[in-house]
Parts: sequence; C-alpha cells; structure tokens
Amino acid sequence: GIILIIYMLIVGVLSVLFQSHYNNIFISLVGTGLVAVLFQPLRERLQQQIHYLIYRDRHNPYKVLSQLSKNLGNTLEPQNVLIAIVETIANSLQLPYVAIALSKDNNHLLKNTTLAVPSFIVVAEYGISTDRVQSLSLQYQGSIVGELRVTTRTENESFLPDEWALLTDIARQAGVA
Repeated sequence: GIILIIYMLIVGVLSVLFQSHYNNIFISLVGTGLVAVLFQPLRERLQQQIHYLIYRDRHNPYKVLSQLSKNLGNTLEPQNVLIAIVETIANSLQLPYVAIALSKDNNHLLKNTTLAVPSFIVVAEYGISTDRVQSLSLQYQGSIVGELRVTTRTENESFLPDEWALLTDIARQAGVA
C-alpha cells in the first residue's frame, strides 16, 4: 500500500508538472511513462525489502538450508549443534517456537524395536511453547531418534504445503545432526 501511494504521488506530481510546463498532453504522457519505467527498479527493491521484513526466508528454501549449513559449520562445540539448528529455523522462518526432543531410550538405535510409547526429552529449544506444537520425526539410519517440534506463527494459521516440505527437509538434516 505504501509503495502504491508513493508511486501514485510521484507519477501524479510529475504528470501535473509536465502538463503545466509543456501544455502538451502527449509530452505529459511520455514523461509520466518514462518516470514510471525509471521508478520500477526502486519499487522492486522496496518490495523485496518489505517482503523480507515480513516473511524472512520462509519462501526461499535454498537460503534457509544454506543458512542452516553455514551455522552448523560455524558451530565448534558438539553440544551447540542442536541449539544452532533450532535458532536458525526459528529466525529464518519466523516461528515463535522450535525445539528438538531426543529419545530417552537407547532402543531407537535398534532398527526393528517398536516402543509402545515413545518418550522424548527436549534438549534444545528456542522461543515459547504453545498448544499449537506440531512434530516431525527425526530419523537416523531408518530409526526415529527424536522430534523436531515447531509452532505456527498465529493461532489460526497452518503451515503451507511448501513450508511443511521445507520443515521435512530440515528434519532430515537435523536427524543426522
């Protein structure tokens, strides 16, 4: 809305200036069109900045995975890897809560073991948990080793299919970590 208002003001003011200065409708239209074309790159840049402020990287899966990889590469201490994962996911996707819970049992290392009630303990979290937590399985070599827990941004919102696919890809990487 702000971009549209700025755009209309610039075009309107310049249209009036061209019309009053040259008293020719054709020159006024050409000048206004020229200004509109020249303003387009600035409008696109403003739109990208506003889009980033609102959505961060949730519509750019490559950038999220790249940032996750970079953060994991910069994490020197093994105990900080899971913290880096949850912080990167929360900040990149603007999620209010992200956590990693690992299996309490060592039975998850046995491929054909079925646990009656899987029990997990949260080992890394970022943000404040709500009742909207959704879980994705963390797997390693075919066995469930934990869960990636995420919360939607608002109460009435759900994850879009492409966001859920991105979270699934991230869960695969986190399972290995």
